Formats: sequence, structure tokens, C-alpha cells
Amino acid sequence: MHEPEAAVAFHRAGSDDGPLVPQYELCARGMSKLLAREGTVLDLGSGSGRYLAYLARRRPDAQILGVELSQSMLDLGEQMLAAEQLADRVRLVQGDMTDCSQLVPERLDLLSCMLALHQLPSAVELAGALRQIAAIRADTGCALWISDIVRLEDDTVMQEWMSLAPDVDPAFRRDALASEAAGWTQSELTQALEEADLGALHHCYSPLLQVHWAPAADSAQRESDEDWQDVAISKDVRRRVMALRLGLAGLP
Repeated sequence: MHEPEAAVAFHRAGSDDGPLVPQYELCARGMSKLLAREGTVLDLGSGSGRYLAYLARRRPDAQILGVELSQSMLDLGEQMLAAEQLADRVRLVQGDMTDCSQLVPERLDLLSCMLALHQLPSAVELAGALRQIAAIRADTGCALWISDIVRLEDDTVMQEWMSLAPDVDPAFRRDALASEAAGWTQSELTQALEEADLGALHHCYSPLLQVHWAPAADSAQRESDEDWQDVAISKDVRRRVMALRLGLAGLP
């Protein structure tokens, strides 16, 4: 995702009715249930910040800090946040998710890592990132949201799934297939989370997505979400969200 072409393709996939939007909607609703009013989010591996902008529009009370290593992604994100007048509430900074303790804000209510852990090149870097997350959570007592794709036993499944969206940018299609192949299986990521000593987590799995989450140490999941502000989504996105949620029973 460091290449400018790949960064642009990923950025576009999160706009309008793009292929990433159903995941954005699913995760934004879940994270909002864990986020205190006027809370602060720290997101690791934020890409161009497209998802953070999506969340910010639905939680106008929140402050969000995204950490991203790729300069190409950061450049796209800064332009987008300025154009959408969100730069006062959403900031992107350059940093490595395996070494970012110095970037933790003074107040932290929710730590998230969405569609990023599969970018790590080996189990060693994965363990390092999760140790970092565990240390931050131990220090702050923040809520936690980790979601990522699943590496499938049959690699033709992802190819067939991508074929259902023939208009997808070829660069995004290529990177999506590569990401699935580089992803962690459900058992690999769950075991790594347990070994990182992150405490009691909830685990939800679907064929293409895995979510691991926990409320803040001093609070439970909120039954209502009065701070959520609905933004219209298309019928197609709503349908794809419902399909994505199959198998993810128990999400907040």
C-alpha cells in the first residue's frame, strides 16, 4: 500500500458505494457502541483515513487520531480531511503500529485496528503490534476493536467474490486478492491475541471477516447509541452490510 497507485485505489474503494463501505458501516456501528460520549479514538494502520472520516461523520462528538506508515496514504488523507472539513476532529500522523506508544493521546477511550494487521510481514511483527496494543490498553483501560480479513483455505473463493463486482478498480482487485492471501486465519489471529495477554475479548467470525473486541475496563457496551448520527447509505450498501454480518452474531 506504499505505492501511490495502490494508495489511490484503496482510497477510492472507501468512497460512495465502494467495496469497502459495507465494512466501514459495520465497524463504525460496532465501534460507536464502545465509544464514550465525546471520546477519543486511536486507530492503528489507518490508510488514507477514509474510514476515520466515515466514523467521524457518524460520531460528530468524537476526536480521532490515525497512525499510518505510508506517506502516500497520509498525503491522500490530509487532502481529503481538509476538503471534507474534518481536519479539526480527525488527524493523521506517520508512525509504525508496532512502535507508537509515544503517540497515544492523553485521553484514550477506544483503540482500533481495522483491516491493517494482515499488512504485517510475519508473525514476529504481528506479536510486536499486539504487545504494543496490550500495553496501551493496560495503561489506559480503553475499549478495543480489531477487525481484519480472513485467509481462506480455498483461494478461489476470494476470486469469485471479487468477480461479483466487475467495476472494481483493477489495482484494488489485485491488492484485495493479495491481502486475503497474506491475511491471518481465524485461529492464527485468535491465538496471537491470547498470547499478547490482551485480557478477555469477544471473538466474532464470518467467512471473510473476523472481529475481536472488548469494552473499556470501567464500562460495558452501551445498550443504546444516542450519540450516533445516521448518514444515508444506499440500499445496495445496506444489503451488503447484512450479508457481511452473517456469522458475526454478538457484535455490539
